[in-house]
Amino acid sequence: MFSRHVSTVIEASAKAVYEFVSEPDNLPKWAGGLARSEVIRRGEELIAESPMGTVTVRFVPRNPFGVVDHDVVLPDGAVVHNPLRVLDHPDGAEVVFTLRQRDMSDDEFDRDTRMVEDDLARLQSLLEAREEADGAATGPPMRRLVSSGSPYEPEIGFSRAVRVGDRVLVSGTGPVWPDGSCDPDAEVQARRCLEIIETALTEAGATLADVVRTRMFITTPDAAAGVSRAHGAVFGEIRPAATMIIVAGLLDPRWVVEIEAEARPGSA
Repeated sequence: MFSRHVSTVIEASAKAVYEFVSEPDNLPKWAGGLARSEVIRRGEELIAESPMGTVTVRFVPRNPFGVVDHDVVLPDGAVVHNPLRVLDHPDGAEVVFTLRQRDMSDDEFDRDTRMVEDDLARLQSLLEAREEADGAATGPPMRRLVSSGSPYEPEIGFSRAVRVGDRVLVSGTGPVWPDGSCDPDAEVQARRCLEIIETALTEAGATLADVVRTRMFITTPDAAAGVSRAHGAVFGEIRPAATMIIVAGLLDPRWVVEIEAEARPGSA
């Protein structure tokens, strides 16, 4: 008997996902087969009238281990056990459904796999929409890390950006080019900083229009005009709160500017 593990990652806490998935009344909201059937609740069981006849779904008792296994009793009395797990994941929660090829052809097994993939995609969309719309999922805000690939990130121990809930914080960003070069012009350096910041914001689900604060660190007053032009070209209509500070030096002596930003997605 062959098995397949079908999974999806949901950007919501494992606790919130488990609470939703382990509630029998919620199953018809994301399980396509039940969504098309008349379903009634009887104790901890769901009774569904399908084209094949009456189908009963029985969940295991709630537990602290993320186990949401359930038995499906078919009209002929046969019982199909469906292992289902909700696990912690760095990006939220991972939901894993195990399929077993019981007395079915490869084509039928592939069909069932696609159905489960569709169900898990529906569950993901439902819970992530709830998380964004009204915070219905419980637990602390999810933390998402964004990397730019800079060699300094693992060495120092930081992320290019961090998103927690509706807040995106972009680290101080220097004018780093892929080939290691660094143009000496302050305006060019500032434009490069802002390009890197824009990429980080995009990966975190935000845009430049969502930026509410920037901080510009320059090493000489002579850099102020060029940095201001670059900043104004990007934020002239967005108008975030901004600060420009003269500092003694930056990590790379070739840098004359470093910029950090904070954004609130959806605030534009």
